[in-house]
Amino acid sequence: MSDVRVPKMPGGGAASALIKLSVISGLGIYGVANSLYNVDGGHRAIVFNRIVGVKDKIGQDFRLMGCLLQVYPEGTHLMIPWFERPVIYDVRARPHLVESTSGSRDLQMVPFFFFLSLSLSLSRSRFKLHKKKKVEKQIKLGLHMLAPQHGSTRNEVLSDEAAKTTQKLGNSIWQGTVKIGLRVLTRPVPDQLPTIYRTLGENYNERVLPSIIHETLKSVVAQYNASQLITQREAVSREIRKILTERAAQFNVALDDVSITSLTFGREFTAAIEAKQVAAQEAERAKFVVEKAEQDKLSAIIRAQGEAKSAQLIGQAIANNPAFITLRKVEAARDIAHTMSNSANKVYLNSNDLLLNLQQINLNGQK
Repeated sequence: MSDVRVPKMPGGGAASALIKLSVISGLGIYGVANSLYNVDGGHRAIVFNRIVGVKDKIGQDFRLMGCLLQVYPEGTHLMIPWFERPVIYDVRARPHLVESTSGSRDLQMVPFFFFLSLSLSLSRSRFKLHKKKKVEKQIKLGLHMLAPQHGSTRNEVLSDEAAKTTQKLGNSIWQGTVKIGLRVLTRPVPDQLPTIYRTLGENYNERVLPSIIHETLKSVVAQYNASQLITQREAVSREIRKILTERAAQFNVALDDVSITSLTFGREFTAAIEAKQVAAQEAERAKFVVEKAEQDKLSAIIRAQGEAKSAQLIGQAIANNPAFITLRKVEAARDIAHTMSNSANKVYLNSNDLLLNLQQINLNGQK
């Protein structure tokens, strides 16, 4: 075996060198292309390393103003291909619109776990447990609780009137709610992006904002009446913003603006408000009618007093000076003559009938 010789393979020559050069060039181009990444304006980046995870501190080559960087600013940066990958966050303020149904202090919602059984007599309910077993139980008048895992429930009320009453009462309870829409401008805190990535991930908005906004809205709206939500809207918005800012800061999220976009109530409450406004208008109309009647009464009294005073003065004038009647006859004759002269018809009447025979008038008050 010691005499066996291994034959030498002939070299590739120029072709082999060309292949090696191509492979090395391809690897170099791949490495250069994958070792650079860009951070656009309004964005920040962190680096995830497959060995050490998210890099809190970067090497000396990446010093900026004497401080070691945790977050990459805008621009082009280097990374190790395959071992590292950038995670880019948008740090600009973005709007989020969230709607929540809450109960105010005078319009509280009823939990899903309760139902009402109203009847003049006992009502019978059947509970279907996991679609395998049915249990019948006599339920008295009042409020009862049902565990959600029991499945579907069918309540059979013996009285039709009681069933209608239950339906009306349930509808009025569920419609006594407040639907409020909130628009918030949020952005992540740039210095805390590594912490946000570790605890919340890239979709931090979907994990944090709905929960804290719904909880804040319910806690704040429950402190006000339905009328106060309208009249004190600015105070409600200010309190919501204060609580949301504190809650979001715990998750390293900054809130730039909070505003209430919509505020609607249930149909029953809206109908009650409209009925109240109609009743107020009817009351104002009735008040106007009463005031008008009082003014008509007062004007009639004043008119009667004026006529009585006029008759009294005329009587005194006749008693003091009999020529007053003669003056009235002259005025009446003048009016009659003026009317007859303007008429297009020709009428022949006795002058005595028209009080035009002024020659017989005695100026001393005697005929």
